[in-house]
Amino acid sequence: KRLDIPATSVLNIGDVPIEDDWFRLAGWIVSEGCYSHSRGWPYISLSQSETKNQKYCREIEKIFHGLGIKYYIHKNNHRNQWNGENTIINQYTIAKESFHNIIDKIPEKYSIPKFVKDSSIRQKNLFLSSFIDGDGYIRKDGRRTLVFGSRRKELVDEFQAIVTGMGYKSILSYDNRGYGKFELTITKTNNLRLNQTG
Repeated sequence: KRLDIPATSVLNIGDVPIEDDWFRLAGWIVSEGCYSHSRGWPYISLSQSETKNQKYCREIEKIFHGLGIKYYIHKNNHRNQWNGENTIINQYTIAKESFHNIIDKIPEKYSIPKFVKDSSIRQKNLFLSSFIDGDGYIRKDGRRTLVFGSRRKELVDEFQAIVTGMGYKSILSYDNRGYGKFELTITKTNNLRLNQTG
């Protein structure tokens, strides 16, 4: 038996004084970014398919320009081993002079930045939109169901806490195919639905 419990009111604070593009950039970095020291110095990069996702490539570049972040683009040709198709992948690497501007606000990839957690629902939605573009999808079921997966339970827990505070219902499951991952399914609802046991 399932129980529908009215959700509590959503507490929506005002905007925090941070530019909108920082929320968009945080979404892209947490979902698609790479932090590394393999080149002898710390660097941040983002990768996106120029062939399949030109819209997202232009969006990332617009964010960089809007925040005054300097970057380099390296285009990699990738050949799909199954169908033989060639794909161009844009790798965006943050220039050294802009590295600390990002690290100060987004100190690590596998955690949602504090300024996002402390922000308004409007600003959280900016982060959510970019995050889903990078590492999720919208299920075509008429309810605008958002789905994303990660092997890192801590990140999924943080994400679930945020969307719950935004008034979304979320269901956590585990997909054991391949390397295995946690999957979070998110829908807008006025009720919390629980399974009754016993």
